[in-house]
Amino acid sequence: MVQNEFTNTEGRIALQGQIFNNGIININDDSRVRDVRAEKEMKILRTLHQSVEINRKDRNPERVPGTCEWFTADPRFKQWKANKSSMLWVSADPGCGKSVLAKHLVDNVLQSTDSRTTCYFFFKDDFEGQGSVTTALCCILSQLFTIKPALLSDTIIKEFDIAGDGFAGSFSVLWCALLTAAKNAGEIICILDAIDECKESDWSLLKRELQTIYSKGGDFSSTSPDPRTNSSQEFQQTEYNVKFLLTSRPYREIRHSFQPLITQGPESLFIHLSGESEEEIAKISLEIDLFIEAKIRHIGDAIKLTKEEQTLLSEKLKCVPNKTYIWVYLTLDLIENDINTNINLNRSKILEVTSRLPETVDDAYERILSKSYDPEMTKTLLHIVVAAARPLHLQEINIALALALKDTHQSYATIDYKTDERLKLDVRDLCGLFIIVAESKVYLLHQTAKEFLVRSDTKTRKVKGFDRNFKWKESLQLRDGHQTLTSICIRHLLFEEFGSNPLTQDVQRLEYIKKYIFLDYSARYWVTHFKDSKIELEAYELPRIMRLCDTDSKSCLTWLRIYWASTNTSFPDGFTSLMVASYFGLAAIVKLLLRLKPKINYRDSTYMRSALSWAAENGSDVIVRQLLKGNNWKGIPLLFAGGAEVNSRDKYNRTPLVYAIWRRQTSIVARLLKAGARVDLEDDVGGTPLSYAICSGHDGILDRILKSGTKIESRDTLGRKLLFSAVGKGRGDVVKMLLEVGEVDVDVENDYGDTPLLLAIGSGNIEVVRVLLENGAGVEVKGAGDSTPLCVAVSRSDEAIIRLLLERSVSMEAKGSLGNTPLSLAIGKYWSEAVVRLLVERGADIESKNDFHITPLSIAAMNGREAIVRLLVEKGADIESKDNDGRTPLSFAAINGRDATVGLLVEKGADIESKDNDGRTPLSFAVINGRDATVGLLVERGADIESKSNNGRTPLSFAAINWRDATVRLLEKGADIASKSNDGRTPLSFAVENNLDIKVARLLIEKGADIESKSSDGRTPLSFAAENNLDIKVARLLIEKGADIESKSNDGRTPLSFAAINGREAIVRLLVEKGADIESKSNDSRTPLSFAVANSWGIELAQLLIEKGADIESKSNDGRTPLLFARSHEDMASLLTGGNAEDITL
Repeated sequence: MVQNEFTNTEGRIALQGQIFNNGIININDDSRVRDVRAEKEMKILRTLHQSVEINRKDRNPERVPGTCEWFTADPRFKQWKANKSSMLWVSADPGCGKSVLAKHLVDNVLQSTDSRTTCYFFFKDDFEGQGSVTTALCCILSQLFTIKPALLSDTIIKEFDIAGDGFAGSFSVLWCALLTAAKNAGEIICILDAIDECKESDWSLLKRELQTIYSKGGDFSSTSPDPRTNSSQEFQQTEYNVKFLLTSRPYREIRHSFQPLITQGPESLFIHLSGESEEEIAKISLEIDLFIEAKIRHIGDAIKLTKEEQTLLSEKLKCVPNKTYIWVYLTLDLIENDINTNINLNRSKILEVTSRLPETVDDAYERILSKSYDPEMTKTLLHIVVAAARPLHLQEINIALALALKDTHQSYATIDYKTDERLKLDVRDLCGLFIIVAESKVYLLHQTAKEFLVRSDTKTRKVKGFDRNFKWKESLQLRDGHQTLTSICIRHLLFEEFGSNPLTQDVQRLEYIKKYIFLDYSARYWVTHFKDSKIELEAYELPRIMRLCDTDSKSCLTWLRIYWASTNTSFPDGFTSLMVASYFGLAAIVKLLLRLKPKINYRDSTYMRSALSWAAENGSDVIVRQLLKGNNWKGIPLLFAGGAEVNSRDKYNRTPLVYAIWRRQTSIVARLLKAGARVDLEDDVGGTPLSYAICSGHDGILDRILKSGTKIESRDTLGRKLLFSAVGKGRGDVVKMLLEVGEVDVDVENDYGDTPLLLAIGSGNIEVVRVLLENGAGVEVKGAGDSTPLCVAVSRSDEAIIRLLLERSVSMEAKGSLGNTPLSLAIGKYWSEAVVRLLVERGADIESKNDFHITPLSIAAMNGREAIVRLLVEKGADIESKDNDGRTPLSFAAINGRDATVGLLVEKGADIESKDNDGRTPLSFAVINGRDATVGLLVERGADIESKSNNGRTPLSFAAINWRDATVRLLEKGADIASKSNDGRTPLSFAVENNLDIKVARLLIEKGADIESKSSDGRTPLSFAAENNLDIKVARLLIEKGADIESKSNDGRTPLSFAAINGREAIVRLLVEKGADIESKSNDSRTPLSFAVANSWGIELAQLLIEKGADIESKSNDGRTPLLFARSHEDMASLLTGGNAEDITL
C-alpha cells in the first residue's frame, strides 16, 4: 500500500575529530529565502511539466451542442458529483465519444473553480509514455500545483528532493504527493480517459490504490506513512475530497478490477455508469443524431447543399443502426472529400450514396485507405507511423519516406524538402482521416485505426465479411514496420554529411542534431527497430551494418556519440567495432568480425573494458558464447584463435562476471563460470563476484556460484563492508548497485559510528553523495561526534554538496557537542563566505547560540569577517548579544584587533561601553591584548578611558603591564595616572611588574606618577618590582627616582623581604648595595634571611645576605631562627651550620 504522507528516516552518525555543529531551524521571513523556495518550486514544476506535452486532451474535437447530456443529466453522475471522495467509472463501446465526453467535462462541466480543482490525463497506447500511470500523475500534479501553488508544501518538496531527479518516474512518490496535497485542499477531481490504453503493469498499481481508498468509504487513514502516529485520529481530523472519474471500453479485465467495489452495495462510493446498456445506447444514439445534423450543416455550407438535401442526407444516416461517432465522422468525411461523390450531389445522388454507406468503422477505414492515390506509399507511411518509437515530426516523416521509397539517397542534398503545410496535405492525400497531424507531429486518428490496421506477429490474417474485399484490414505487422524503419535508419546514418562533417567533442550536439533532422531518432532507435524486426540479416544489409559498426569511420562515431549522450555517461574513447557489436547485441556482426581476427581482448581507453565485458553487462548470451569461443570458421576453431579472456579486468578491476551478476544475467553467469571465471577476484572496492552474488539476493545466481561447503559471510556483513569500501573509493556506480540490487541499509554505521553519507561528504565526492541521497540516506543522522552531514559539508566549505543537502530540506540548526550550528561553523572558516551567504539566504537562524552563548555575529566579529558582519547586521542580527561571559560582538572584535570590524560595529550602533561579567569594556579588551591600533580607534570613537572593571582597573592600568604604545595613547588623551584599582594599585604599580621593558614605568614616572603610592596592603611600586622582576632595571629606575627602599607593607615587609621571598638575587644585591636594612623585620619579626632560607632556591641569596652580615640567630615572634626555617632544606641548613646540618637543634 502506498503511503499518503512522507516521513524522514532518522539515524545516528559520527565523525572522528571535533567538528562544530548544529541547532534548531528558524526560517527567516526574508525575500531571498522566498526566492530560493520559489526556485525549488519552479524546478519541480518544470520536471512535472515535461510530461504535459504527452497529455493529448486537445487531440479530441469539441462536443456538438446537445451531446454528452446522456451522461451529464444522469442521476448517477450527479450523485458522484455531490459525493466526497468517490469514484465513477464510465464504460462505453469504441467510437461512442468517451474521449470527447472527458474533454467536455474538463473544459465545461467540471472546470476548476475556487473550491474545485480539476486535473486530467488522456491515455493513448500509440507511443511510449502515453500509456504510463507515472506520466499521468506528473500531468495531474503539474496541473494541481499550477492552479493551487500553495499545495506544493514543504513536505512534498522534501520528498521530491530525497527522491532526486528520478521522482517523476516513481509511482509511489507521485501518488503520495497527490494524497498529501489533497489534505484540506478542497475538492480535487482527477479525470482519466481511456484507462484501457494504460499499460497493464501500470494499471495494476493504480487500481490497487483506488481499491484501497474507495473500498474504505473514502477513508485515507490506511495509507498513513508513519505507524508511530495515531493515523486514524489524524485523518479523522483532516478533510479529504478526492474524486476520480475514469473512462474505458467495457473490458472484462477492468470490470473484474472494480468488482469488489461494485459488490459493496448502496453504501459504496464507487459508481459504474455503463454506456453500453440498452437505455444508454438509445440516449447516445439520439445524441449521435445531433452530431450528424451539425456535421451535415457544416458539409452543406461547404458544398452548397440545400436544406432539403441536408435533411435527406441526415435522415439516411440516422437510419443506420449501431452507429458510432467515429463511424459518422469517417463516413461524412468520405462524402465531403470524395470528388466522385460531392460533385453534383443532388437528391438522387444522395439516395445512391447513402444506399452504399460503410456498415462499420472497419468499412469506413477500408474505404478511406482505398482512396489513396499511391497505395504502396500509403502502406510505407503507415508502417513508419505504427512502428515509430515516438511521434515523428513531419520533416522526419519526409526523410523517412524518401529513404523508404528510393534506395539511392546518400545525402541530405538529394532529398526534396517541403514545408510542413505541404507535407500535411500529402499525408492527408495518402491516408485521408486515418492519420492526423497535431503540432506538426503525425498520429493515427484513433485507437480503432491501429486495431483495424495491425495484426499481431503470431496471428494469421482473417478478414470478416463475404461481399467486401478488405485489402487494408490487418494488412500490417509491426515487425514489418520495424524492418522498414531499420532500413531507413541504417541508410540515413550512412549519409555523406556524417562522414564529411562528423560530430566531434568540440561540436555542440544539440545544434548538430537540429541541423540534421532525423539523426537523433536514427541513432537512438535503429538497433531497437532491428531487434524488433526479428529478421535474419540479408546479405545486402550486412555491409551497411558493418559500416555502422566500423569505429574507424567518422559516420560510426557520429551516431555513436548521439546515442551515448542518451545514456548520461562518458563516451568510451577507443571503442572498437567488436565492442559496438557486442554492446548492442548484434550477434551476426560479431560473428563476421571474429573471422577478421580482431584483438578480442582489446580494452577501450575510458573504462578499460573488453568486448566480453560490454556483452556480459548488456545480456547477450549468444555474443558471450561467441566471444568465449573466439575466432572460428563454420564452427571450427581457427589455429591460434583463442577466445576472450574470461577474467579480463577493467579500470575498476571488475571482471565480466561482475557485470553479469549486477544485471542478474543468470544464463551469462553460468556460461562465464563454465569458461573459468573466478569468483574471488577483488575489484577496487574489495568486492568479488561471490560477494556481489551474495548481496544481490538472487538465489539463482548465488546457487550457480557457490560450491558445496563454501563458507561465506552474511549478506548484511558483506554488504556493509562493500558499501563503505565503495564510498571510500568514490565509486558511485558500485554504491548504487549495492543499494538498489543488494538491499544494503543506506544508513548502516561503521565501527566509528559514521554512515556512508557522512564519509562521502567528508571526502567531497558529490557523485557518491548524490547516489546516497537518491536512495534515501538520512540527512539528519548524528554520530558520536554529533556531526550532521551538513556540518561536515560546511566544515569543508563544499558549496556544491551543501546545496545538494539543502535541496533535501536538511535542518540547518541541529546543534552539536559545542553547540555550533552550521552557520556558526561556516563563519569560522575564512574561505567560506559564499557558504555563509547561502545558509543565510536559505533561512539559517542568525541568532543561534552555542554552548558558550556565542552567536554567529560574535564569531564573525572575532574572526574579522567584515563582509559577513555587515550581512548579519543588515539581516537584523542582535548587535549587543552576549556570551556566557557577557562579551558582545564588539568585545570579540576588540580582543582580536579586528579594526575594520570594530569600526563597522560602532558605525552600526554597537555600545562602545558595553561591559562583560568582569566589567571590562571593548577598550579594556583591546588594551589587555595589545591591540594598539584598536585602542586608538576606540579612543577616537569616544570610548571612556577611565572606565573601570569590577576590580576597579582602568584601561591605563591594564595597558601599563606590557604595552607602551597603548599607554602613550591613553596618556595623550588624559588618562588618570593616579587611578587606583579596588586593591589600591596605580598604573605604575602594574607597570613595574614588566620583566623586560622599563619604558612604560619610565613614561609614567616622567608623567608624574607617584613612586610611593601604596596599595590597600601598603605596598609601593618598588615592592612589586622587587617581588616580580628577575631583572634590576625597573628597581634601579625607581631607586634612582628616589623610591624609599625601606618602605613597609601593612605586614611590615620591605622591598628586600619581597625580593628574598621570591628568590630575586639580583634585586637583593641591588637593594643591599643601596643600603637596604638586611635586619629589617616584618610584623612577625622575620628578617629577609629567614624569608630567603625557607625556599630551596634561596641558597645563593642566603649566602649573599650572610656575607653581608645577616644575623643567623635572629628570631621571629614565635622564636624560630633562620636555621629552623631552613630545616627541610639540607643544603640550606648546611650553609647555616657551617656544614654540620645533622647537628640542627629543633
